[in-house]
Amino acid sequence: MSKEKYFYENREKHYTCHMWRHPNYPKHLHKHIEFAYIAGGELEMTVNDEVRKMTCGDCAFVYPNQSDSFLCIAR
Repeated sequence: MSKEKYFYENREKHYTCHMWRHPNYPKHLHKHIEFAYIAGGELEMTVNDEVRKMTCGDCAFVYPNQSDSFLCIAR
């Protein structure tokens, strides 16, 4: 397991929708389910220390208490 530090993202709502143009988001945990859809460009998404390259049209679910992060690699 990675020794990298992360934070706990605590939101009052169980569902929110965000649109990020160039997502770079540090490693974090949360109690909600996160759905990521890649509308354009490329990013590296890390879930529980497993890195995946994601491109336009890809999507992913992150379940509660799984660590995840995003790194934009192409616009």
